[in-house]
Amino acid sequence: MKSRFFNPYVGKRYHEGFLNGKKVLVLGASYYCPHHNDSDKFQCPVWNECTSMEKKDSSKFNDCCPYYESIGWIQEYGTKLENSPSIELENFFESPTTYRSYYRFTRFIIECFDCPELKDTAEIWDKLSFMNYVQYFLPTTDTPDQDKTDIPNFAAFLQTLDELVPDIVIIWSTTITNHFKQEYIKRMVSYLKDRDNDYYWDLEYNGSKYLLINPWHPSDPKWWAGRDGFYEALKSVLLK
Repeated sequence: MKSRFFNPYVGKRYHEGFLNGKKVLVLGASYYCPHHNDSDKFQCPVWNECTSMEKKDSSKFNDCCPYYESIGWIQEYGTKLENSPSIELENFFESPTTYRSYYRFTRFIIECFDCPELKDTAEIWDKLSFMNYVQYFLPTTDTPDQDKTDIPNFAAFLQTLDELVPDIVIIWSTTITNHFKQEYIKRMVSYLKDRDNDYYWDLEYNGSKYLLINPWHPSDPKWWAGRDGFYEALKSVLLK
């Protein structure tokens, strides 16, 4: 498959900047499909293939997802799997508390930044972009450790950097940055290294420099313990 399968979500005001004109990309971990053979709701007939950890490719079902067909989204809206980032965020806007990661992150922004334009969920995400690192649907909610077969995921990330050129990338998950530590990943860019603390990474690629900030994933229980440190790290680069 091509390196990037999922089209990133790009807020309507992303290019204006999140705060102080600084553009922010949020890099999540992965998508999980719950429609397995033991589901008490919809049981997808292609679930095993679409979420295969060996094939790592859901693109065959991009425009013919059986679940989307069953709820009429393909017929009515032409919904495709590749647009999952935007679809999931739209679902989050309609039912915030059922999407724990987005909800916790959004509440963090509202509670920590005393800024009128960052007090409304939709307005916050209008000023952000988002993508997940893993470029196919997983059969489990736990993002697996990444290895050489997952190089396309990093290539997809680089493609998005070229397109959106964010000033800051917020990375949800140390699983992702553990992949960044591998030499075969570092060789794909001009420079990629973490600083001497828990949060900052520097990346240089195609003539552009990016600052990466790496908190715990919002769905991880450690998110709560690390919130203050993440706030200080993010504040220091957004408010200066």
